Amino acid sequence: MQAVPQGFEPFDSHNGFIDLIGPIYRRRLDDIESLGMRIEPRHCNTLHIAHGGLLATFADVVVSRAAAMARGELAYAVTVSLNTDFIAGAPLGAWLEGRANVGRAGSGIAFVSCDVFADQTLVLRASGVMKYLSRLRGEHAAG
Repeated sequence: MQAVPQGFEPFDSHNGFIDLIGPIYRRRLDDIESLGMRIEPRHCNTLHIAHGGLLATFADVVVSRAAAMARGELAYAVTVSLNTDFIAGAPLGAWLEGRANVGRAGSGIAFVSCDVFADQTLVLRASGVMKYLSRLRGEHAAG
């Protein structure tokens, strides 16, 4: 397995589903946070490139994290819609890195876009509408 690029540290999402695709790492440069992960054989289709479902899942994590961080606190942001454009394949062993841009974050929803790169080659562009939940981490909804 290839090394994790310099400056990335483990990202603990406290999310069992995300743990199934990870490990995921994060790096913060100035005010921009990037999430990254290495493409492993379990992520690939028969062509030895990352399955589109993995790329879409990773993009969803990237935009969700950016929406939550835009609130100035770790809030919950769930996906209302996620649009993806697959541009190129992400080969086995490549470093997958996603960077998001929050276009607008209001009190109820956020509009976020992201680019996902495999070894610095753009492989996916995504845009999402994220809805903020009123509960904070650790609290459980009744019913």
